[in-house]
Amino acid sequence: MRIKSYLLFTTPFCKACKGVKEFLGKASLDGDHIDASSDDGGEIAVKYNVQGVPTVVFLDEQKKEITRAHTLAGVKEIIE
Repeated sequence: MRIKSYLLFTTPFCKACKGVKEFLGKASLDGDHIDASSDDGGEIAVKYNVQGVPTVVFLDEQKKEITRAHTLAGVKEIIE
């Protein structure tokens, strides 16, 4: 499994998203933070079948999904 980047789906009112966002900000991995409550972010969330936040979609070099996590513990398990 070769993770190259991630998409972090959050919303402004998501309390659990803060820890995930801070952790990923320190990780040596490229990624984008997407506000799933915005119009553009909502479209991307639908494309990736995001059902809740936080959701982190981990991508390979072709931008294809490898795996995903919904908690800080899950994110740590995948990238540490």
